[in-house]
Amino acid sequence: MITTRIFCLLALAVAFVAIPAQSNFAQSGGDGDRVRMATSLSGVKAVARYEERGSRRKFNFQLELGTPGQVGTVTAVAANGATVTMGTFTVNSLRRGIIDIDTTEGNSVADLNVGSKITLSIGGNSYSGTLSIR
Repeated sequence: MITTRIFCLLALAVAFVAIPAQSNFAQSGGDGDRVRMATSLSGVKAVARYEERGSRRKFNFQLELGTPGQVGTVTAVAANGATVTMGTFTVNSLRRGIIDIDTTEGNSVADLNVGSKITLSIGGNSYSGTLSIR
């Protein structure tokens, strides 16, 4: 009887210690080497996201225009003062454009850092934002 109570108390203590450890494990991506950065571009509805985990790099850019004037426009998204072109897209009939590249799919993704400037030039206007940890 006493042995059963001690075993139950010991099992509860182990469970309480293990639960927070599992929660932290999931938040850090398992091995703690994941870096996520993002920015919103000022003056336009656009978001850039960058993720690095080990040797894998992913870049995602989404643009949504309020007016149909740029539909069909091919434009590029650049990083670090246009020294690196992250990708190009054509604004579709829904007034949206997306770039989604990942090194695991054979794409080349530039190595970006906190403070990297992401720039979109469209219709003679330039919009930018600076990557920060998210």
